[in-house]
Amino acid sequence: MTLSLYLSLESIQAETVVSHNFRELEQDCFYASQVCWSAAEQPRRTVAPTRPTLGVAPRKGATSSMSGMWLIPQLVLMGIGDALAGVGQMEFYYKQFPENMRSFAGSLYYCGIGLASYFSSFLVSALD
Repeated sequence: MTLSLYLSLESIQAETVVSHNFRELEQDCFYASQVCWSAAEQPRRTVAPTRPTLGVAPRKGATSSMSGMWLIPQLVLMGIGDALAGVGQMEFYYKQFPENMRSFAGSLYYCGIGLASYFSSFLVSALD
C-alpha cells in the first residue's frame, strides 16, 4: 500500500515538474522576444529621422528604409512561445475536464483559434 502510494505521488510530481518547466520555457520565449524587440527599436529610432523614406504608397503611407529582417528574431520567438502556450493550454484542459469531456475541450480550443483567425481577417480587410 505504501509503495503504490509513493509511486503514484512520484509520478504526479514528475508531471508537475515537466509542466512547470514547459511553462517556464514559454515565459522565457516571451521575455526573450521582448528583449529582441527592444534591441530592434533602438536602430529604428535612429534610422527613422535620419534616412529618407523609400517612397509613399497611395493610401498606405511612407515606406521605411529600414529592413524588415529586424522583425524576424522576435516574431520567431513569439511563435515558439505561442506554440508552447497552446500545448500547455491543451494539457490544462485534459487535466481539468472530466474524462468524457476532454475531446470537447480540445474542440473548443481549436474553434476559438478558428474564430480568432476569422476575426483578424475581418479586421484586416475592414481597415485596409
